[in-house]
Amino acid sequence: MRNSLNMKEKRAIKIFLILASLLLAAIFVLQISPQSSLRFEVYAQQAEKAGAAEKTSGPEAEKAKTAAAGKKKQAIEITGDLFEMESDGTYVITGNVHVYQGSRTIVCERGTYNEKTGIVRAFTNVEILDAKFKMKCQRVDSHMKENYSLFSGGVVVDGNNFKATSERAFYYEKEEKAVLIGNPVAKSLDQTPNEVHGERIIYFMKTERMEVLNNVTAFIQPKEKEKEGAVTHITGNRLEILTDGRYQVTDNLRVLKKDMILYADRGIYDETSEVTEAFGNVKVETSKYTLTSGYVKHLAKEDRTLANIKPRLIQIVDKKKRVLPSDENKPESSGGDASEKTAAGESGQAAEGKDGKDDKDAGGEKTAAGESEGKESKKKISNKDKIILEANEIEALENSTHIVAKGDASLVQFPYLGQEGTEGVEINSKIESQIMDIFTEEGKMVAKQDVVLTSKDITAYGDTATYYEREDRLDIEGNAHAIQRRGKGQEDNDIVGDKITYFASTERILIKAPKIKFFQTR
Repeated sequence: MRNSLNMKEKRAIKIFLILASLLLAAIFVLQISPQSSLRFEVYAQQAEKAGAAEKTSGPEAEKAKTAAAGKKKQAIEITGDLFEMESDGTYVITGNVHVYQGSRTIVCERGTYNEKTGIVRAFTNVEILDAKFKMKCQRVDSHMKENYSLFSGGVVVDGNNFKATSERAFYYEKEEKAVLIGNPVAKSLDQTPNEVHGERIIYFMKTERMEVLNNVTAFIQPKEKEKEGAVTHITGNRLEILTDGRYQVTDNLRVLKKDMILYADRGIYDETSEVTEAFGNVKVETSKYTLTSGYVKHLAKEDRTLANIKPRLIQIVDKKKRVLPSDENKPESSGGDASEKTAAGESGQAAEGKDGKDDKDAGGEKTAAGESEGKESKKKISNKDKIILEANEIEALENSTHIVAKGDASLVQFPYLGQEGTEGVEINSKIESQIMDIFTEEGKMVAKQDVVLTSKDITAYGDTATYYEREDRLDIEGNAHAIQRRGKGQEDNDIVGDKITYFASTERILIKAPKIKFFQTR
């Protein structure tokens, strides 16, 4: 009788220990510690490895025995209300189940293990507590043979820097990663948290790195100092949350903030330094301009945006706001003195005809045309111009109110009729220099170093050029020199002055202290 009792006790103890070990492994599969990620395999095959160690000899056998001995020493404490074995070979422990090992605690209401299928399950209010994270769900199905587990029913993972939720989660033991599916959401632990949504969220245990895949949407909240600032809205196909706090989108990036939209192949946002970098086919659209480039870097703390791989800035100018000066105001608008002359006027005097009657008729026509032009110049112009700025580097400062172009800067202006490029369009004017400063609020542009202005009939040179948008006027100063083209087979007029003023809309020129060489047509 005593022997029979001992056998039952031994059997009960053996069953209890197997169930406890497997249940612990099943619930423990989703954890950060690399050592614990192998715990399921260790406990499931511990007896097999120990037997293999006994059959071998030499140093390898000693190492296996030492490792097995170390694993056997791991203490596990399990408590619950009821332990039983069902007829199909399923072991069950129910009622306030607690499993303790080291700093970890697992809590659930019911757990089962089936020896034939090798499936371990935990049910109802499953909770894992660890020094690094906390996890909750309603059910765990651990498939020992396939080395994966399924967590379901309101999955919540609380990490050191984030909180993630989903309907279900798969854990793959060999890769040591968890895949959250079913409306997965990851949130930062800030007072007003950043949020990331996608079709799948993958959490890598070893590196604590997170990937969000397919239809990714992220909401980055403004810093505390910018309580009234706008939320940054990020979308893409793949987003990585790195361990250093950076957000990296590696496929089809789109960023929306206030009136700015950024597109790129990929990009990185550093929340700590508030620096955004975009790479490949970058396009930035604002209410003031459109910027394209191979690379764009935005430094929020400095309120500065830098583009330096073939950057191009495009601006549409509504010329309704422009009021051009009339003929009566020519000297005043140029800012010159009484010595100013118009190149067109001098050219007209040099080219007077022999027939007096024709001259009078022509003069009358010119006077009428001049009066008509004077009236028209006072009217607001209804069409628009498109301006394209290119340089080796373009930088936007002070909320994009100050734009600086450096290195082989070029600014082209032409009528805007809805077209994308300049093909088939007559260019109004082109300005080239080494440096350009554009002040959008003032409607002013300053070009410096090796300035060249090219228009339909005029090419002008100087050290500096200042453009005033409202008057559509360009002042060239410092070694100012202009050449007026007069057509095929005719000599060009050569113009030199202290300052050359060019009105782009009417192609009119004023020269201060002029020295002009005119060539009469014969």
